[in-house]
Amino acid sequence: MLTASACHEGIEHFGVGIVVRDRSGRVLLIRRTDHDDLPGSWEYPGGDRTNDETVEAGAARELAEETGLTGLDLEFARTIDYTDHKRRRVRQFVFTTAVPDGTTAVLSGGHNGQQWARPDALPHTDVVP
Repeated sequence: MLTASACHEGIEHFGVGIVVRDRSGRVLLIRRTDHDDLPGSWEYPGGDRTNDETVEAGAARELAEETGLTGLDLEFARTIDYTDHKRRRVRQFVFTTAVPDGTTAVLSGGHNGQQWARPDALPHTDVVP
C-alpha cells in the first residue's frame, strides 16, 4: 500500500534506510569505501528496495547485507522524498531499530568503517549529489 500510493504521486524509485540506535541513544553509521559511490561518506544502512519485496523486507535485507544485523524489530519512522543523480523522484522509507550497547556490525564490501555517534555529534560530510 505504501508504494502504490507513492506511484500515484509520481515517485519513480524506492529506497529504504535504517536508523540503528544503541541503548545509550547513539546512532550506527557506516562509511563507504573509496571505490564506491560517494566515497568516504558516512551514512546509515540502507539502499534500494527491489520490486518483488515489501519495503519492510527490503529494509531487513539491506540491514543484514550492510551490517550483518538480523532478526531485529524494525519500526517505520518516516519517508524522505528527493531527486537522485539520475533525475528520478525517489522515496526512501526510513525505519528504526535498537540494539544493545557494544553491538558490532559486520560490514559489507562496500563499507570500510563504522562508528556509534551521538545524534548531536554526527560526522561531517562534504558530499554533494
